Amino acid sequence: MTTQQRGTILLVAMCFVAVLALVLGSFMAVGSQATTLSDRAFMKDVSKQLAEAGLESALNAFASNAFGTWTHPSPNVATAILTFPSAHYGTGGADTKAYVRVENFRQIDLSTNRAAVWNFYTTYNTNDIIWYQGVWYRCKQTANNTHLPSDTFFWTCVPGAWSPLATYYPESIVLAGGAGYRCLVKNINHDPLVASPYWTTQVTSPWNEVTNYPADAIVLLGGTAYRALLSNSNHRPPDSTYWLSPPIIFSEGVVSYPNSNTPSINTQLQALVAPGSLFPNVMGAGITVQINSTGMVDSYNSCIAPYGTYFDNQAESFSAVVAGMHNSGRGVSLMSTPIIKGYVAANSRPTAPYSPRWTYDLGATVTGYPAVLGVVNQNRISRSPYVPSFNPMISLPTGEPFDESSTSLGFPTDTAPRIYTKSLGLYLDNATQKITVDGPVIMVISGPLHIDHGQIIVGPNGSLEIFLTGQFTNGVDGSSMGGIVNLTRDPLNPDPTRLLIVGTNTNLSLSGGNQMCSHLPFCGVIYMPSAALNVNNGGTDIYGALSAQYVIFDGAGTVSMHYDTTLRVSGTIGHLTDAPFLVSEIRELSDPASRVSLY
Repeated sequence: MTTQQRGTILLVAMCFVAVLALVLGSFMAVGSQATTLSDRAFMKDVSKQLAEAGLESALNAFASNAFGTWTHPSPNVATAILTFPSAHYGTGGADTKAYVRVENFRQIDLSTNRAAVWNFYTTYNTNDIIWYQGVWYRCKQTANNTHLPSDTFFWTCVPGAWSPLATYYPESIVLAGGAGYRCLVKNINHDPLVASPYWTTQVTSPWNEVTNYPADAIVLLGGTAYRALLSNSNHRPPDSTYWLSPPIIFSEGVVSYPNSNTPSINTQLQALVAPGSLFPNVMGAGITVQINSTGMVDSYNSCIAPYGTYFDNQAESFSAVVAGMHNSGRGVSLMSTPIIKGYVAANSRPTAPYSPRWTYDLGATVTGYPAVLGVVNQNRISRSPYVPSFNPMISLPTGEPFDESSTSLGFPTDTAPRIYTKSLGLYLDNATQKITVDGPVIMVISGPLHIDHGQIIVGPNGSLEIFLTGQFTNGVDGSSMGGIVNLTRDPLNPDPTRLLIVGTNTNLSLSGGNQMCSHLPFCGVIYMPSAALNVNNGGTDIYGALSAQYVIFDGAGTVSMHYDTTLRVSGTIGHLTDAPFLVSEIRELSDPASRVSLY
């Protein structure tokens, strides 16, 4: 091989090596870039998980009013920084934090009742924020139970997304279809997007730092509506001195690596908060609802008008939900020919066609408006039952003793519940045994509550919460004398939220056990999460809701159950169950202009 040939081969070899080096270098660059992108994708996922953990922490503090260890930059704002072990997120030594800010939380000082459910017995102070019939309100000046949140002289409506469940009063502000609307006439389930006498347009605009906003101006930022409390300019929401909003949580997850060229990754979430409801169904069962009789289940809204007198929106009478959670058997069973004006919800079967676990006899009805009797409308059968289970308050303070000889409990002037305790059960067997509740009262009964011919009467100024560990019997089959009578608010339109019965017994007997047998109308709510509740009242009207492991209407007489739709947005009822708050709306604030500075 000549020298020239060897030189040629060398040049070829050098070119090949150069090309190979270039390819390898490109491959390494691509690999490095892929690693960087993978790291950033992982960090983004982690940052979102951290933000969600911050939301969860804030919700827990909201429910338990546990903001004592948080920082309070202003009276109704709480902030916290949550840190997490880096070992939970790989071996790279990531620094992981969640920065959380909560606006309009419930203050520890109970003289200010921020973000609480409106209470008949509470006197509210200026700037208190309360939940009333599905809407948040801010107190403008000291208000008692004669000044309902619908009174615009004492209360200001907090703007929010329109809900078909809420009751709206004149001057309520809602968002629908990206536009603002102001309520003209008290209503429920009247869509602002449909022309009607109930709503008119309300000017809304994105917030900016140059506009001089007058009081009551409505602006949008991060998808949330804010109402100006004072005339202002360049005061960015959610500054609660100048802007009114629902209780709101901002949570930002931040992930960064030490000694890394990769910048930190942030995810900020915004969540609106609302109280959870224990009674979204007319009948809710952890296992089965079984109706073995004729009759009707329907709904009404007691805040609009008494049952049977409100015909402006007929669909409101067809929204009751019968829900059963059975996972291996029938969640709902409609025997005979009951009429359900509303919906049935039961879990689906595990195999195709995944039909809901329920059954019905020929002639049963599930219908919407206008009613079609004798037919089951399959569009009103759901595979997604929701039967919430809140923890009963097992530990309650000891109160004043009472017994069967008591005639009156509580006083109309009381502003907080009086607790009365009875051991070995309460037995009201005789017609002469009548207990009248004249104020806010909690009965703690160790053992059964057995009402034969006696009565418990909840007067116009009263409210009654009954906590019992034994069997519950309300009236005797065939008797029209005994039972619990609710005369709150208006004898023709009692308030079911002012009569709550919570039982912790575990009697699952489907033919005995806990019994509703009174032929007196019952208006209230019953919660027995571990027991069966049997109704055998000969068709007497029940206004409110029932929740138990089993809810059974036997074949005697007819079912006559009327669901008060205000229970869907009532929030916590009484003091005998825990008080969860839920996220009613959540969004990621991906636009930096919409984000709130949290650190």
